[in-house]
Amino acid sequence: MGKLKKNSRSSRHRSNPLAVSRKATSSKQDEQLTKNKILPLIAKLKSTTPNEKSMALGSIAVMSDDPKFRKLLLKERLVQIVLEQCLTDSNSEIVVESFGLLRNLVLEEGYDVAVYLWRQNIWRVIQDNLNKCVKGWHVYKVDATSLDKVAKSLLFDMIENLISLIVGLCDSSDDIFNAVMKEMNSLREFLKDILAVALDFKNKELKITVSLFNAILDLIYDFSTISDEFVQSLTSEWDLNFELLETFVNEVPRFTNLSRVYIQGIRLQLVDISDQSAFVQIVAKILGTLTTIDIGLNRDIMLKEIDNGKLDELKMDAKKRVDARAEFQTVELSLELLTAMIELISYNDSLDAELANALCTQVRDVLIALIPHLEFRSRALTALNNLSWLFVSIQVPQWTSIAQQIWVELSQLDLSQCDVEEKTSIFGCLWAILNVVPLELDSSFVQSLCQELDSNSSSSDNVEYSIRLVGVLSMLAKQQGQVERNLLISQLLFNLLESDKTPSRLTFEILDQLYDIYGDSLYDYNTPVFVSQCYLKRLEQLAPRVKTSFKLVDKNVDKEFKLKAEEIYNNLGRFIDYKKSEV
Repeated sequence: MGKLKKNSRSSRHRSNPLAVSRKATSSKQDEQLTKNKILPLIAKLKSTTPNEKSMALGSIAVMSDDPKFRKLLLKERLVQIVLEQCLTDSNSEIVVESFGLLRNLVLEEGYDVAVYLWRQNIWRVIQDNLNKCVKGWHVYKVDATSLDKVAKSLLFDMIENLISLIVGLCDSSDDIFNAVMKEMNSLREFLKDILAVALDFKNKELKITVSLFNAILDLIYDFSTISDEFVQSLTSEWDLNFELLETFVNEVPRFTNLSRVYIQGIRLQLVDISDQSAFVQIVAKILGTLTTIDIGLNRDIMLKEIDNGKLDELKMDAKKRVDARAEFQTVELSLELLTAMIELISYNDSLDAELANALCTQVRDVLIALIPHLEFRSRALTALNNLSWLFVSIQVPQWTSIAQQIWVELSQLDLSQCDVEEKTSIFGCLWAILNVVPLELDSSFVQSLCQELDSNSSSSDNVEYSIRLVGVLSMLAKQQGQVERNLLISQLLFNLLESDKTPSRLTFEILDQLYDIYGDSLYDYNTPVFVSQCYLKRLEQLAPRVKTSFKLVDKNVDKEFKLKAEEIYNNLGRFIDYKKSEV
C-alpha cells in the first residue's frame, strides 16, 4: 500500500516547452519587460472594473507559463497582490481565475510559493470557498436546472481550482500535507458526494466537467503516492468500485487521455506486486494512451504567441493551452507510472514471459522515442535507468542484445547539452548495462569519464552523479586484459579517497567499489596494479580517516546511509586482512 512514491515533490513541475526554448535575457531587457508588460498588468489587478481585472488575470496566467515572465511577475509581488486584491473581489469569476492562477504558480514554483501562501493563511481562504462550493453543489444536486450555464461552469471551475491548489500545496511540503490530512474527512465526503452524483454508470454519462473529474483523480492518485493511510482509505472509505470506474472511463468518449492514465495510476496503488498479469494490463493501457499523443502539435499550441486584445479570444486560446498542457501532463504521468512500476516489479524473483517481453520491447521503444523530446528527456531517462537495473536483478535472455542497443542510442546524445540529472540517469543506465554486457569502450571515452569524475567529485550537490561515474569506471576497471585502464581508474579513485574535498557519501562508495575490483588475487591486474602501487598500505593509512567520516554521519539525518557507511567501514578492516593474507 502506498508503494508508488514520487522521486521528489519539488520535481513535480509541469513539463513546459517554454522552459526549454526560452533564451536568456539581459537585466536591461528585463527592466524593459517589467516596465512595458509586467507593471501595467499588475496595476490592472487593482482595477475596480471587472473586465479589466479579468483580462489582466488571463494575460498573467498565460505569461506565467514562461519561467522568465513568471520570475519578473513574482518579483513585483504578484502573489501578495492576488491575495489582497483578487481573492477578496465580489466578482465570482475573478475569484475563480485567481485560484487558478495561484494553482499554476504553486505547481510551477513549488515550495517557496506554497509555503508563502500557507503562512498567509491560504488554507482558511480555501476552506471558506470550499464551504461556499458545498452549498452550491447541494443546490445543483437537488435541482441541476436551478443553476444556469454560467453559474454551473463557475461552480465546477472553482471546485477544480481549489482541489488542484490543495494538491500543489501538499506536494510542496510534508508539513502542509500532514495539516491537510487532518482536515481530510470533510474534503473526502464532499468529493465522494460529487462522484456519486457525477458518475452515471447506467447511462454512461458524466455530469461534471472532465477537468473537474481529472482534478479529483489527481488528488486521489497524488495522495495515495504519499500516504499509506490514504491508500487504505481508498477501499475502506471512498466507496468506489475502481474496476467499474475504469470501464466507465474507457467506454465514454468524453474522457481524456489524462483521465485514463490517472485511473491506471490509482489502480497501480492497489495491485499486488506479485500479480504480473495486472502489470501487463497496466503497461498496455498506459502505452496505448501514450502513443496516441502528438507531442509536436501540443508543443506548438503551448508556444504560440497569444493576442490578448479580446477577452473572448484570450479565453478560447487559454482553453486550447489547457488541453495541450493536459496532453503533456499525460506523458509526464505515464513516465512517472512506468518508472515506479518497474521498481515495484523488481521485488519479484522472476518475470513472466509476457511481462518481460512488454518491458524489453514496447516500454523500451517508447522510452527511447521520448528521449529526443527535451521536455520529457529527464523522465524518460530515469525510467530507462530503472528498466536497466531491473534486468540486472532479474535476468532474461533477450535483454543482453537490447541493452547493447540502448547504449548505442544513449551514446549518440550530446552530453554537453544534458543537465546533471539527465547525465546521472545516462551513466546509471551504462553502469547497469555493464553489469550484463562487457561493452568494449575506447580509451578516449574512459579518459573522458575519469576527467568528468575528477572535475565533479568535490561537489556535494552532484554526489549521485559522481557515484554513477564511479560505478561505471569500477565496472570498466574490472575488465580483464585492461591493466593500464585499471591503473588509470584506480589511481583516480585512490586520489579521491585521500582528498579532503571528497564528500563522505562518495568516499564510501569508492571504498565499496574497490573491495569489488580487487576482491580476487587471480584478476590479471591485481599484482601489476594493487600490489605494485602499494594500495594496501594506502588503505591502511586511510583507515583512521574513514573511521572519522563514518562517525560524523548523523543517523538522525540519514539512517540508511549511516547503516551503509557502517557496513563499508567494517568491511575495510576485513578487506585489509584479506589482502595481507595474499602476500
